[in-house]
Amino acid sequence: LLVTQKKNNHSTNVTHFIIGALFSIVALIKPPLIIGFPAIVAYNCFIDINDNMVLRKKIQHCFYGVFFALSGFILTLVIPFLWLWRIGVLEDFIDIFTNYLPLYAQMSGNLKFQEEYLNIEFMMSRIIVIKKLGVLFLASAFGVYFHLKNIPIKKNRKLSILLLLLSAQYIIYAVITKKMWDTYLLPYLYFSSLGAATLLTSTDCYVNKKRFGILAISVFFISSIIIIEYSFYQRVLINPKTKYEILAEERQDSMVAYFHENLSPNDKVHPLSWIGGTMEAMLNSEAILATPYIADLQFHHHVSTPYILKLREDFIKRLQRTKPKFIVDVRAGRWISGFDTDYNFPELEDLIQQHYIKDYKGKDFDIYTRLN
Repeated sequence: LLVTQKKNNHSTNVTHFIIGALFSIVALIKPPLIIGFPAIVAYNCFIDINDNMVLRKKIQHCFYGVFFALSGFILTLVIPFLWLWRIGVLEDFIDIFTNYLPLYAQMSGNLKFQEEYLNIEFMMSRIIVIKKLGVLFLASAFGVYFHLKNIPIKKNRKLSILLLLLSAQYIIYAVITKKMWDTYLLPYLYFSSLGAATLLTSTDCYVNKKRFGILAISVFFISSIIIIEYSFYQRVLINPKTKYEILAEERQDSMVAYFHENLSPNDKVHPLSWIGGTMEAMLNSEAILATPYIADLQFHHHVSTPYILKLREDFIKRLQRTKPKFIVDVRAGRWISGFDTDYNFPELEDLIQQHYIKDYKGKDFDIYTRLN
């Protein structure tokens, strides 16, 4: 959004290229987030179009905009793929992307692998959250209406429409990913909040419209209070940390204390869960990861499929080869359930039973030490 607010001496094509490059970075972090890419590109094209331009000029302007945006997107996206190729793991990445990602994407926001109608049922149960957040969307829509009706500056009017469109797109993003977690709603909250904040715009056009201005400010503050009242009270005044965060800190402190006392240089450690505090404790202790599998989630769903069976076999072979000094098993991380899920891993259990002994029992985790 900041890039689109260019000055008169800035090149439109350069702006398009930068937008494409930035969305490429977004795609690397979370691919579905690029859903807003077309809207931003269209906005950047239309913002420079005026009524005096002939149709051919308008089409040419939009064509160049899309071309440079796609160029920035593709050229930036190529860089990490070249790096993956350079270090020899591009084939592994493609394997994960094409074989594992479609399996993981079937998990619903309630951490279950289930029939599609049950996924829809879960998303409908989250409507209570969307219903509360919908107040913010209405405030954003009111901001668009206010700008279209009262503000003659086309640039401001187009920006308010863009914010409303992005709000709608990112609530769709939360739905199509089937997760509907609070973190997935953050982009929606961001853009709808900006849309609502346009009601506070201070321009000369508010002169002689005091009554309407008071209404606009009231809508903004009422919608904000409805959204933040409970979360602010809960997180700031009652308990700044959630139960999960407190347990994660306790788990991390216990692991760090154990590793500082027992870990020697070059000792390898392997966690059977990435749950909060585990990886942080390993980093703090400068432990060496025994295998590339920093989590065990992938071993416990779609357990009858050839790909997951292959992953399990590869994991056991790597453990046998690297012989980690410690194995950390976090019992609290067993959350997924549903169709073709199973936390039983006989080959791993046999390996631990034969070569390891439980050396430390934490509140919700165990640390095993290798015998030989």
